[in-house]
Amino acid sequence: MKDFIKKHFWNIATGAFILAFFFIPGFRETLQRPFLGSPSLESEKIEGRLSSEDYNIKLKGINVPDAHLSDFKGKYIFLNFWGSWCPPCRTEFPTIQDLYNNKKEKLGFILIAMQDEEEKVRSFIKKNNYTADIQLNGYSNYSLAEMTMYPKDRSKVKGFAFTWPGVTTNYGGLSLSNQWELSDKEQLTLGGTLGLHHNHIEYLDFIRVFNQNTADSPQERTRFLPSMHASYQAKVNPLTFSLGMGYGHRAPSVSEAYGYYIYNSFDRYDYIGTPNLKNEISYELNGSVSFENNALIAEVKANYFYIENYILGKILRVAFPMNAASVGVKKYESLKYAKIFNASLNFRYSIFENFNWKGSINYAKGIDFKNSNLPFIRPVSYQSSFNFRKNKFSCVFSFNGDFTQTAYSPEYGEDKTPAYIIYNFSANYSFPMKKQKIQLEAGVENLLNTYYSTYADWGNIPRMGRNIFLSLIHI
Repeated sequence: MKDFIKKHFWNIATGAFILAFFFIPGFRETLQRPFLGSPSLESEKIEGRLSSEDYNIKLKGINVPDAHLSDFKGKYIFLNFWGSWCPPCRTEFPTIQDLYNNKKEKLGFILIAMQDEEEKVRSFIKKNNYTADIQLNGYSNYSLAEMTMYPKDRSKVKGFAFTWPGVTTNYGGLSLSNQWELSDKEQLTLGGTLGLHHNHIEYLDFIRVFNQNTADSPQERTRFLPSMHASYQAKVNPLTFSLGMGYGHRAPSVSEAYGYYIYNSFDRYDYIGTPNLKNEISYELNGSVSFENNALIAEVKANYFYIENYILGKILRVAFPMNAASVGVKKYESLKYAKIFNASLNFRYSIFENFNWKGSINYAKGIDFKNSNLPFIRPVSYQSSFNFRKNKFSCVFSFNGDFTQTAYSPEYGEDKTPAYIIYNFSANYSFPMKKQKIQLEAGVENLLNTYYSTYADWGNIPRMGRNIFLSLIHI
């Protein structure tokens, strides 16, 4: 027997290795770990271009709320396909966590578990604590801008002013956030930030001379900026519910506190800052309900804000603008409080395999402590589109518009804007040309050449008329 084993040792060892590799749990994983420390990607030539329809992919959340790939359209994303069964994937997860902690403000992160079970994914994430997030953020800015003022009589002496009087802004903040899986259907998220905000004004004398009632304005100011948030999500198929709340402080911007005749092209006013503004303090409540089946996805969302020391520009009737395009002067001041409410309905309905209908309607309301309308609040708006896609051809017919703006604010320089609706159509076709792929795209924006202006177009300046475009794109 000993002679037989000795003679056939390598054959026996090889057979035992093969049996262990395929049939003993964990053996393959243990063996692979030192040799496959990180996954590799084979180079492959991929041809194609993502269309709007390609983004209509529902992403089921495990340790995050459900989302659509379209939520990340126009953003840089980190896309990772992994599995709890994959040793290289598990090995690289701490690196991905570090990348997320450092880059989540600039990148969208999508991690898709492939050929995996939800319970195993949840267990893996919970076991390794890949839900907690601790960040230390900071920045430093220096704001200096000058303005030369020319008199109508050019023989007179020119004037000089600092529009930003050399303001150094330093910020440091510690943020903590964590998620808990209360059950397979429930999730709780808690987080908060403690920030320290500091301003130093280099040319303080300019502020005291040209801004009234600022003689006691300090050269340096330090503000504490605390914030916190909490959210709860529950799934009761086919519905998903979410509730959330938030609290936070916001320091006045450099323009709001120290600006001097800063021209705002949005409403065409010159703005003057107020150095002694207090922090804005915001209280938020939000909620959503979504429904999904094979044909229909619908979601209702709403949020409510109560904001103390709400900062906005008030018209100065006795001041004269310094910029040629200005229609007046506003000075940043704080309201006692303001209340803002937003609600939206979004849906997508698959009429048949290659044809779907999408739409949304949005409502917003903003009032101050005197129950007067706030400026910059959009009227009821809507958009809808019919999308067809088959093989190499696709087309979209869409329309969007606003209702009449009735809750406008003359006190802040707004006026009434009428309702409008805009129609658009586009189509594209992809075809091969030799070894290349070409995409032909054509369309018409503002199909009926409607003359209109929006709530954002102060002075009722009209938007673009009919626009016809044709493009040939190499893919």
